[in-house]
Amino acid sequence: MASPIEPLISHLQTKDGLTTANLSGVRSQVVAPAVIFRPDEPWLEPDRYCDFAQRYVAVATVSAASAEEGVDRLFTMVKAVIENLPEGWDWDTVGAPIIDESTGTSFLVAPVRLTFKGEA
Repeated sequence: MASPIEPLISHLQTKDGLTTANLSGVRSQVVAPAVIFRPDEPWLEPDRYCDFAQRYVAVATVSAASAEEGVDRLFTMVKAVIENLPEGWDWDTVGAPIIDESTGTSFLVAPVRLTFKGEA
């Protein structure tokens, strides 16, 4: 079974709101704006059709001079992911934005919880 992440990234890269974002799987370094896709917890779960659902999280990340500006940019990215999910994908929830200023630059991140039930 191949991971469904790479086809999802290829699909989303050309969509409005995401064309300037770095879209990738798990990485050690992130350059904002970015959406990083990784397995979620739980990763695999049985569904009612004796198959399984794969759970992922898309972590949307933006840098911003102010929290207000960052939340607006983050909302645009999150909405673009949700509105452009291909067949087989669905979104469950979006977590609240978290502000990280540990590097001296303000970054805002928000997790978009996704479920994949299609064929990889």
